[in-house]
Amino acid sequence: LWKTARKHNAQAIVVTQELDDLISSPVIKESIIANSDIKILLDQKNSKNNYDTVADYLSLGSHDRDMIFSLNRNNNPLYKYKEAYISIGNYKYVYALETSPQAYWVYTTEPTEKEIRRLEVERTGSYLQAITNLAKR
Repeated sequence: LWKTARKHNAQAIVVTQELDDLISSPVIKESIIANSDIKILLDQKNSKNNYDTVADYLSLGSHDRDMIFSLNRNNNPLYKYKEAYISIGNYKYVYALETSPQAYWVYTTEPTEKEIRRLEVERTGSYLQAITNLAKR
């Protein structure tokens, strides 16, 4: 798929929380990672112990490591955003990604916030109204 997509000037995307999903198969590792010009990494603080493996497979250097491990370390508490490391060819940057308040409340996975959302849905009887109310807070 990757080689065919590139030949036709198209893009294929893989999203995973586990690097093992990609590197467990030599065919997948070689065809996906080797042919991917764009890499996006979110907070990797839980992967510090096996970062060298990640860095080897993704061809990341020490400067990349510094950028990746700086993610979400100095966020402004006044805003709800997360940082992401994005590498496009030779261009490598850390970006702040902020969702709308509505999207935040729809997609949050924080247990306390999920409970607040559940209670608001129960109170209003409408998921849409609950999200609208929570976003206005």
